Amino acid sequence: MLTDRGRNLELISSTLLSYASYVTFQAQNNLLDEAKGAEDSLLRIVNMTYGKNFTNLNHTHKNFPAIDWQEGSGGIGVQVTTTQNWQKITTTIDKVITNEISTNKEIWFLFISTEIYTPKQNSYREYTIKTIATPKLLRDISSLNNEAITYIKNEVQSNLSAWFPQTREQPASSYAYNSYSIPQSEPSNFITHLNLWNSLGDPTIVGNIVLKQIHEFTQHYSQLPLIARNVIAKTIQYASQPGWQSWQVEINIQELELYLTADERSSFESIITLLESKNLAQLVDKNPKHVEHGEDVYIFYDKYLVLNWRISEPDYDIFTALKSFYTTHLSQQKLFRAFEFCDFSDIS
Repeated sequence: MLTDRGRNLELISSTLLSYASYVTFQAQNNLLDEAKGAEDSLLRIVNMTYGKNFTNLNHTHKNFPAIDWQEGSGGIGVQVTTTQNWQKITTTIDKVITNEISTNKEIWFLFISTEIYTPKQNSYREYTIKTIATPKLLRDISSLNNEAITYIKNEVQSNLSAWFPQTREQPASSYAYNSYSIPQSEPSNFITHLNLWNSLGDPTIVGNIVLKQIHEFTQHYSQLPLIARNVIAKTIQYASQPGWQSWQVEINIQELELYLTADERSSFESIITLLESKNLAQLVDKNPKHVEHGEDVYIFYDKYLVLNWRISEPDYDIFTALKSFYTTHLSQQKLFRAFEFCDFSDIS
C-alpha cells in the first residue's frame, strides 16, 4: 500500500503530466487561454521545489519581453513555454540582450512538456542555461520533504483541479477483467475523422464494419486486468501522436516508467509478457548507440513499448486511431478513462 508521501507524489505526477499534455495539445491549436490561467500555480510549485521567489512579470508588465518570471530585480529570469528546442533558447536570450533586461547571467526555461529535453550546450552568449521539463520537475519534487510534497499536492488539487485525478471506487473484479462498452450507434464522427473507408465503395456498409472492428478490439482488450490497462492508458496518454493512422503508438520505456505507480513498476515485466501474449504490444529495440571500451565495441539500444492492433481493409492501427479521435473530438481525460476502464461508449 502506498504511504501518504507516495500517494501525494502519484497525484502530483498524474496532475502535472496531464496538464502538460493538455497544454501541449492546446498550444498546437492556438488555444492556450485556459491553460495560461494555471501559470501562477506552476510558479508557486517551482518556488517551493527550488527554494526560489519568482514573481510573474506579466501581472505588472503586460506582454513583458523574453521572460515570464523573475526573482527580484535583476535576478534569474524564467521563460515558460511549450516550445522545446535550441532556437527557442537562443531567441529568448537574444531578446533579453536586445531589450536590455536586467537579469543575472542565468536564464531558466520551464518547458511544459512530457518529453525530456537536453540543450546542445549549457550556455549561450555568456548566459548559463537551465532547462526544466515536467519529468525533471517531478523528479526534483520527489526529493523534497513530506511537508513540501503535501503543500504541492494541495496546490495542484486546488488550482489544477481540471487535471487532478478523480476519486473513484475500485471496479469489481468482473468489471476489471471482462466488462466493456462500445458505441450504441454508427460512429459517424469517428468514420469522418479517419476518412479511410472510401475504398469500400458502398457507404451504407461502413458503419457496421467499423462497429464490428471496434467491438472485436474492445472485447479482446477487456480481457486484460486493470493494472495492465492502466499501463496501456498511460502509454496512450503520454506517447506522441503517430504521423499516420497505420503507424503505431510507442513510448520510450525509460520515460514510461516515470508515470507508473510502484505496483505497476514492480509488475511491469509480467504486464509486458501478458500484452505480448495477447498480441497487443511488444518491446522493440531502437536508436542503436555504439560504445567503445578498449578494443571492444558494444551496441546499446533504447527500449520502446509499441502498441499494436492492426486492421486491414482499410489499413490502420486502432490504438493510433482512437488516440487521434479522442484527442481531437473529446479530451485527454476521456481518452485515459476509455483505455483504463475499457469504455469506448463516447465514440460517436
